[in-house]
Amino acid sequence: MIDYVIFGWLGGFGGLLSLAIANASKSSGKGWLFCLAWFVLLAMLTAGTKPASSKEIAYLVDGDLGGELLRYQEKAKIIGSAKIVVDGACLSACTMYLRKDWNLDICYTQSALFGFHKPYKWLEGRVITGISAITTADASWRSEFFDQMPAGIKAMLTGKQIPEPAAGDPTDRFVYIKARDVRNAVKRCPKDWASRYDLIDVQNVTTSVKPQ
Repeated sequence: MIDYVIFGWLGGFGGLLSLAIANASKSSGKGWLFCLAWFVLLAMLTAGTKPASSKEIAYLVDGDLGGELLRYQEKAKIIGSAKIVVDGACLSACTMYLRKDWNLDICYTQSALFGFHKPYKWLEGRVITGISAITTADASWRSEFFDQMPAGIKAMLTGKQIPEPAAGDPTDRFVYIKARDVRNAVKRCPKDWASRYDLIDVQNVTTSVKPQ
């Protein structure tokens, strides 16, 4: 919009200036040369202008396998009030985008797949296991995930045996919630979401925490 205003103003000014030059230069017969030069310059200036995008920005989740919890906390702050579209796998720490206390504008498509397991930590390329690690994982699962989930998601997770890598479960084992089961627990994306939004891959959002 600003581009149009600026160059519209330039165009109007250029027209008036050209007329003035033409009138002032009638006697020399060179007024038309000044006009031509001005319009060539104006054409060069406006050739690269494009209309500003009117689409709303949305962050796309598709194949997010999770990572450090702090990375997702930082990403949530960066995303702010923008929309999040889940159109594929959202596993492990990625499911934190569903947290009620983060107040993110998140929606899901029919291709969405949420996968839950308890958090864990690495040390020298291995998952830390043992009683202390299990206790920490259980507390983190409760405070960072389960207690913060929408009521419908909590209901689906209640009573399920949530995989726990700190107790020896494989890190790629999850309790899955498919799109068809999410229903009203999370808002559905509009049918025209792909064309409605200016999409940014959420995995391209950089944070101070390096990926695992």
